[in-house]
Amino acid sequence: MDRIGAVILAAGLSRRMRQRNKLLLIVDRIPMIRHVVQTYITAVDGNVYVVTRFQAAQIKAALCGLPIRFIHNSAYEKGQPF
Repeated sequence: MDRIGAVILAAGLSRRMRQRNKLLLIVDRIPMIRHVVQTYITAVDGNVYVVTRFQAAQIKAALCGLPIRFIHNSAYEKGQPF
């Protein structure tokens, strides 16, 4: 059977939140991004990748100790293509 992994996009500027990065907002004493990533870790049987760039150090710190891989997006300012 094929393994299923996940790619979580966490490189954006969070522009609509102004000065706050929505991924780093605390929910039940845990950063939002950690809630999301932990959900995917339990839901898939393949690798979980997190794409970072904006505030990458803070995102990585929030995910410290989780079995994930990081991908650096050097063109994060362009946003997602539609």
